Amino acid sequence: MMKSCEDFFEEYKYCQEKILVFFMTFPIYLLLLNVKLIWSFCMHTFFTSLYNEVSEIFNGKNSVFSFNPRCRK
Repeated sequence: MMKSCEDFFEEYKYCQEKILVFFMTFPIYLLLLNVKLIWSFCMHTFFTSLYNEVSEIFNGKNSVFSFNPRCRK
């Protein structure tokens, strides 16, 4: 079955609209991905520093909570 010029034109318009929508929304996807990566990095840094602070309190040198007998006064 032969397609008419109108059919080709309709398919072309449809594809053009899909491509346009993709390129209009693509930066939004990149932004969301970037925000997720930045958020993950910040949370990792925060929890790592929090863990280090808490472990220094409980296991640090001259700590009341220290379980290492060599660190006690």
